[in-house]
Amino acid sequence: MKAKLPPCTLLAADLLAVGALALSKQYQASAVFFALAYLCLLPDVRHHFSGLQFAVAFASALLLGVALDVAAGAFPLHAIMLLLLLATLWLRRLAQRFFRRTRCLWMETALVLGATALLLTSLLLDRLALWKLAILAPMFGVATYATAVRLRRAWRQWAAGRASPVHLAAGDASRLPDGAA
Repeated sequence: MKAKLPPCTLLAADLLAVGALALSKQYQASAVFFALAYLCLLPDVRHHFSGLQFAVAFASALLLGVALDVAAGAFPLHAIMLLLLLATLWLRRLAQRFFRRTRCLWMETALVLGATALLLTSLLLDRLALWKLAILAPMFGVATYATAVRLRRAWRQWAAGRASPVHLAAGDASRLPDGAA
């Protein structure tokens, strides 16, 4: 039996293709399509994972960054920022063997902070219009939320591994690390 592609992935690929067609004329219109493609992909990624989804996410983030950069005249700034946000959501999943759940917990936070620093630089250089900020806000929100959820789960797992099984069975939480109870 042939596996079906998730519907949101197909919609994201279609939006990516439409945005690529609009890229030659209107950078603002193509930026909206690339942002929609990236955001439409996220519901499927939680349940399914394939190379096509990563390719669509990478292409939409890179093309959105290029469209925003060309429209603003600040070439690598937005593209690098969006690739950092992409790495926030995908790097641990792609390198699961190395990172596991509790290794390098600082990584996602550092990537979000780096992307935020680039966003603030863009704001200070006056290269970011209000419509661009409206496009980027959901992406920052998703990356920040995913980072917070991942950190919370990892800290719980780490704390549960450090607690003694005898004290957990007896209901004594006094031996748990601070804040783990």
